[in-house]
Amino acid sequence: MIAVGMGGFILQDVVTNQGQRQSGNFELANINGKSIDYREFQSTENVLYAGASNQDGYAQKASLWQYFMDKAIVESEAEELGIGVSYDELLELQFGQKLSPIIAARFKNQVGQIDRERLNSFRDAIEANDLDPRFREYWAVQEKEIIKDKQQTKLQNLFGKAVYTPQWMAEEFSKEAGSNAQFEYVKIPFEKIGDDQIELTDDAIASYIKKNEKKYRNTEESRFLKFIEFRVLPTSTDSVLVKNHVSKLMGEFKTASNDSLYVINNSGNYTFMYYKSEDLPLQIQDELVNMNSGDVYGPYFDVNKYTIAKLVDKKIVADSVKARHILRAVNGQDPNSYTSAQKLIDSLKTVLEDGTASFDSLATKFSNDPGSAIQGGDLGYFAQGSMVQPFNYACFHGKEGVYHVVNTQFGVHLIQVTDRKYNDQDPKYKVAYISNTIVPSQETQDSIYEIATELVTSSTNVEELTANLADHPDLEIKESAPLKQNDYIFGSFGSAPASRDLIRWAYEGGVEAGDISSVIYTYTDKVNYYNSNYLIVALDKINPKGIKSVEEARASVELLVSNKLKGAKIIEQLTNTDLNAVAAQFELKVDTVQNVGFNSNFIPGLGNEPSVLFAVFNGTANTVAAPIVGNSGVYVIKPVAVNISEQASNDFIQQKSATEGKTRNEVGFKFIDALRKNADMEDNRYLFY
Repeated sequence: MIAVGMGGFILQDVVTNQGQRQSGNFELANINGKSIDYREFQSTENVLYAGASNQDGYAQKASLWQYFMDKAIVESEAEELGIGVSYDELLELQFGQKLSPIIAARFKNQVGQIDRERLNSFRDAIEANDLDPRFREYWAVQEKEIIKDKQQTKLQNLFGKAVYTPQWMAEEFSKEAGSNAQFEYVKIPFEKIGDDQIELTDDAIASYIKKNEKKYRNTEESRFLKFIEFRVLPTSTDSVLVKNHVSKLMGEFKTASNDSLYVINNSGNYTFMYYKSEDLPLQIQDELVNMNSGDVYGPYFDVNKYTIAKLVDKKIVADSVKARHILRAVNGQDPNSYTSAQKLIDSLKTVLEDGTASFDSLATKFSNDPGSAIQGGDLGYFAQGSMVQPFNYACFHGKEGVYHVVNTQFGVHLIQVTDRKYNDQDPKYKVAYISNTIVPSQETQDSIYEIATELVTSSTNVEELTANLADHPDLEIKESAPLKQNDYIFGSFGSAPASRDLIRWAYEGGVEAGDISSVIYTYTDKVNYYNSNYLIVALDKINPKGIKSVEEARASVELLVSNKLKGAKIIEQLTNTDLNAVAAQFELKVDTVQNVGFNSNFIPGLGNEPSVLFAVFNGTANTVAAPIVGNSGVYVIKPVAVNISEQASNDFIQQKSATEGKTRNEVGFKFIDALRKNADMEDNRYLFY
């Protein structure tokens, strides 16, 4: 029954997607002949990220795209090789003893173990055809995730099992590991040649790029933007308006009967903790001494806001308490678990009050807090704020020695305070605050927008825009980093609808270098929800797919080419091959490397210099080799002793096994990446979002 039910979920989606693909209007991408339908993509996003309102929507889409892309790649490879996941295997992965990592990650209880009870409840609902429609959709998506994950694992294992190290190769590795050398050298740093002694031409950079084109190739087109940022900042008038607004609240705040509710309704801050005066804002420390409970002080300026503070209460409160507890954990999705936990805690409280059992014995037997249960429920000493609010209140303000029953998000607690410590007898203060951040008014926002609008409408290209900036000396044109077609992050502005919109504009058909967008892109402050930035953007230049141009690659290769030219200049200036003479010519010294292995990645004192290592092991003892242009300078070397091992060590079989194991371990993260690079992909995401 479960197998038929599971199969129904999958087949239903397959049939639906076939119908969608036939329309030909919603193809998000086509990868290795696998069409990804945008409606399925949207549906999956709604299922997986339902309720995740605080998450970055574009980051969610990027993560989901990665899944859909890998799924298409894995499916195409698996189909060709005949690798699948049977219904019996799917059931085992979801409910058996060898659970899928996806199930194992999503069905954990509070102590990190597999929640079999919850997992079995889903199985029972599927058997009874009684699964909630929302969970039915989720489970159908999850099945696809599990199948894709298992197919990918099988492909990786298949590839990993094919890894083989021949005996001759293992023997060679063993010989290399046993080879070492000693050599003398003089290192002539590139800094010995000034920048004015070389000519760093475009031809030299182009030649270097051509020789190393695999390193300097764009896998896809990128575009650069020029932009003007208009920051929207509050004016002095805006500041006065905020101060006046907060002042009007003082009377109501003073007479409010429910401080916490009033604070919440006015976007304030209310805490149940009591603080020493020195731990409170500096502006009110001296005022508290003369204030009575209920008094309100302010408004006072605090960084970027105006605040009024109400003294709710003051009293002497312990600095720390010692307590013990018994916790009965609950399942937040099962209301009945609270009822059963409450009944058990109430019965334990009765037993303790009757004196028929000890607290530590009951805690050891019944508490679901493993950390304190083995200590008889003892939590030791802790300060205010160390525990969640209801627990904290019972410990610091409840009667000492009696038993308190408290509900928290962790479950139902039976608490007993056994000691309280006071560092002094000074009062502590509970204070409520109402603050209004000084933000730009709508009038201020509109005035900045008008300036941006005037600049856009009076400029038809970047040249005109630059000329028109003469009337606005406080503004400047900035340049963006390279942007790809599906990027959604724009510099320091991060991920936002405006970022994605302006990048999409840069790739619209007909947009050419020098064009200005007619849209003024607006960024909203994510905390106070006002228009914080306006952007005017223009397309600066386009870097096509393929080998990078000199202009594009210059920043990353200029130093490398410069060093090559300086190296050649140093070699030209060498007048002698004797190490002591070379050292004297450049005011350096002769150094020695005592013992370096053939397969070393790091030479003591030199770092990563593979060309030096090659010359040492291919040189002749006591003969100076030809000068070498390395990574950090020019090297003149003389091998002193070169020991090339001719015999493999007795543990070369172990070397063989270690080499195979290392390669297999690399398969996991390199295999799928290789498939991505070689996939036949038509990516249409930019048409949809």
